[in-house]
Amino acid sequence: MMVLMLALPVVAFAFTSLSEPRNVVSVLNAERHHDNHGVGLYRRFSDHALETLEKSGLFEDVPVPDDLKYNTAPAKGMENSIVQISVKAMAPVTGKENLVKYARIALLETIAQNSHDETKVHTAGIQVLNFIVIPSDKTNLPVLGIDLVTLPGGRNLLLLDAQPMVIPNPHEEHWKEWHTQNILGNKAFPWGGDFPEPVQKYVSKYALWTRLQQSDNEADETLDPISIIQGDVWEVFTSHLDLYLNLLKTSSSQDIQGRNDQSGYLEYRRSTDPAKPMLNALYGADWTDKLLDEVLFPPAQ
Repeated sequence: MMVLMLALPVVAFAFTSLSEPRNVVSVLNAERHHDNHGVGLYRRFSDHALETLEKSGLFEDVPVPDDLKYNTAPAKGMENSIVQISVKAMAPVTGKENLVKYARIALLETIAQNSHDETKVHTAGIQVLNFIVIPSDKTNLPVLGIDLVTLPGGRNLLLLDAQPMVIPNPHEEHWKEWHTQNILGNKAFPWGGDFPEPVQKYVSKYALWTRLQQSDNEADETLDPISIIQGDVWEVFTSHLDLYLNLLKTSSSQDIQGRNDQSGYLEYRRSTDPAKPMLNALYGADWTDKLLDEVLFPPAQ
């Protein structure tokens, strides 16, 4: 959720205004979570990521503790709506431990409970996908870091990158053609602006980094962020993930030999990730700390 640093005032306001204080948050087991009210904007992305990782032959599902895999809070200001978070975890299959360490997906969805359409895609409120793949720290491989963030008021911040863990990044050119064909000069993806200095070293030059704002011109669907997310962003998301998995599968042990700054990256995500105060506001500080420390960004063993 690194991308949220660039919208911290907006996001802090959004989470404060949408959620009740943490003492009214109810923690539910995932088994009680049903989709009969529809799904959030990024559920399709999350489902695809899980399916693709499973089919890659590199990952397998691992359990998330019951008290951390699902949580929900009422969405204040949105009648009969909740903000729910679901967390998925994957680990390398036997024999791939020297290549990858783990994958994690955290999905936040604002869902209107008065909807009885299971096929409805909810786009209002807060919709967030945080998807990371952490390679072995005994390699020079990049981290797959994807943060897709939609906020009230039509604000959208989208970062999709193979985040370098070493400088210079030996694998950066792997995404040059993808970036040239899909991102460079694409009017759907205006440049999102400069990153703060602490973040810059973790962003490659071939990242998709864009801010999309709802247009006042409702007749022009080409300017509609939701249409762009469901179309253009979906296409680059799936192709970028395929490229990353291809890198994992085809790199020789000699190509990826080395070490990286992964410990510093994970410490940043645990301690100063700008999503942390927002999750605190929704689900409480204790629950958030456990999620970040034990599931999403655990320190190297």
